[in-house]
Amino acid sequence: MTERFHITANDQVTLFHRALRLKRYDDAGYVFEELDKPDLTHRIGFAEFTHLLAGPDMVLQRDFFSPGNRLREIKHGEAGALTRAQDDEQLTALWRKACVDAFYTLYLQEKVKRKDVWITPVETELRFLAEDNFGRVYQEAKSRAGQRIEIPKFPKPRTLLTWVRNYENAGYHIDGLVSRYYACGNRHRRFNAEELAFISRVVDLYASTQKPNKAKAVRRTLDLFHDENACRKAEGHPELMVPSQRTVRRFLDRVSPYYLDVKRLGIDAANRKHIFRTSGLDVQMPLERVEVDENKLDVISLFATTGLLDLLPADRLETLEKGRRYLYLFKDCATKCVLSLRLAASQNAEDAIRGLKDVLRDKTAVAQAFGCTAPWHMRGRPFQIVADHGVAFTAANFKLACERIGVGLEHPPVGQPALRGNVESIFLTLGHELMPHLIGRTFSNTKERGDYPAEYLASLTDDQLIMTIVSYIVDIYHRTPHSGLGGETPLDAWERHNQANNIPTPPDGHELRAAFGRPFERTLNKSGITLFGIDYSCDELRDAYLHSPTRKVTVRADLDNLGWVSVSVGGQTVPARANEHIFSGMNYAEWQEIRRNIRQTHRANAEVHIEQIRRAYDRIDGEVRKAMLRNDCTPFYIKDEDVLRNERSMRLTIRRDDADPDAPLENLISPPELPTNPLARGKRISPKPYTPDDPGTAPGTPSPKKRWGFNDD
Repeated sequence: MTERFHITANDQVTLFHRALRLKRYDDAGYVFEELDKPDLTHRIGFAEFTHLLAGPDMVLQRDFFSPGNRLREIKHGEAGALTRAQDDEQLTALWRKACVDAFYTLYLQEKVKRKDVWITPVETELRFLAEDNFGRVYQEAKSRAGQRIEIPKFPKPRTLLTWVRNYENAGYHIDGLVSRYYACGNRHRRFNAEELAFISRVVDLYASTQKPNKAKAVRRTLDLFHDENACRKAEGHPELMVPSQRTVRRFLDRVSPYYLDVKRLGIDAANRKHIFRTSGLDVQMPLERVEVDENKLDVISLFATTGLLDLLPADRLETLEKGRRYLYLFKDCATKCVLSLRLAASQNAEDAIRGLKDVLRDKTAVAQAFGCTAPWHMRGRPFQIVADHGVAFTAANFKLACERIGVGLEHPPVGQPALRGNVESIFLTLGHELMPHLIGRTFSNTKERGDYPAEYLASLTDDQLIMTIVSYIVDIYHRTPHSGLGGETPLDAWERHNQANNIPTPPDGHELRAAFGRPFERTLNKSGITLFGIDYSCDELRDAYLHSPTRKVTVRADLDNLGWVSVSVGGQTVPARANEHIFSGMNYAEWQEIRRNIRQTHRANAEVHIEQIRRAYDRIDGEVRKAMLRNDCTPFYIKDEDVLRNERSMRLTIRRDDADPDAPLENLISPPELPTNPLARGKRISPKPYTPDDPGTAPGTPSPKKRWGFNDD
């Protein structure tokens, strides 16, 4: 299947260190022109573009030529300031964006203008909205008693307006909010934290099932101030500043009406009171809107994998832990295709992030590992992800992952699942169509379950459970006519948009490693760097080894492909390839299986010949590789702590017999075979005209070349 991604003239494609810009595209592929040589064009086919996009030789920069991106480069240098920033500064930028979004909310409601004097009266409401955007309400709901919840300080009005201008000048991109300082702002007097805490008690007094009126709640709040000041005066402490009735009344008026009605009337009555009618979603393009949700499956399974059960005796099987797993699911609203499925032990942001990464990659190999016959190639960069207020989707890690790849994240109001009807309907479909066929079903309620002994009948393992779900989705659901598509199947709808070049382009390999790659710190050596026992090198690493006083570099690796990594050298991110060809396309699980086989015949820290690695790699048959892919969709995937533990347990030195120890460093490293360079097929449209005064332009005159270099061991 040939994928045709949507590229615009504002996007810049850097291929083999040459900057290109889209000129046109036709049925044969894309036609690019070089920026410094507009008369030189290059044609790249759709299949070849897809292959290069996932490799280290292509960098795709979206909206590179837009005015906002130009201003962003003036302030932060090259794009990607959020990705290069430290973790604490990334959280700070996320908080600034929450404050800016709160400002825009009141600005559209004409409650505030772009002046300092307009921000001060609504500062409390801005703070409430900012903390709500940052997820404080739901952090408090999910936290235990005594657990500390840290929320950054709300900015002064002038600082907030500075953030708004920086955000707009950066083309409404979060990179414009990444900075290393806070600007001074508001000089106006306001209440301190203790006084605001007393004022906020009016909300609890009014939001009661006893339904007191606002005047009574305001009077009781002022009585609390007077009682507290009387105690402070008796003890000799400074008294609190007492607000006026109007101030307390304004504070109460700024509280969400829906929140007050939920407290006073109940959630069902509040939903009925505040419900609004809509004509439904108007989604035309694939990945324009992707909905995600987590659901606790109505089936009890064994917390183990099939391979583990084969090693356990019969008496141990009865004592094996059982329970209900969570399922993370991403669904495209335009084509109704399921883009990602992942089984999780609990609600957590890590599995949600891994599910987001699956949205960006081809999952056909995973589907084949589960025995599916239909392809599962649906992928691309979503424009917007819609999620509920679960702990996984409101976590800072998940929000940062969406921001790093430039995906919008929206949280509809609580208690209205109809606003996420697409993903909710797929869980209902699984409950009606698939769950009745599974052993150990718990049903939707105890009345429907009756006396069914689900705990005693549970026999499905984690990999068997996810295999059943994936097989149903890929082979049955995607091939079944869907009423929301007018009788068209989700698979046919995706293929129709693919033929029309409507599929958004997924991130390139560099962006994927920056957003989802595992970060490591390594020391430069004569081979470049060593990660997982594999040597990686590039020209920039060699120059840094010779001239840079800093020996530590930051490395980001994709465990699905150990053939190359991204390395930060001299303030820029460059690809470093593995010195051996065999690691191209090899994933971390396969490399660990190879090391396990070598460990059986060699001691730890052994020197291993590259041919031994090749033979061990060839011994990994297809069934083992399929089992690795299946386990990656279960809670038994490789975690960060597993990677660190494996690196401490065994280190290998890879040796080659054909390497000359006295040869220069450049000769010791055999670069892998590079993909075919499509730029070599460039065609000059208008050659340089012949000038009699310039003999260098005469036909057949060879151009002078400088040849220089050095060797260093």
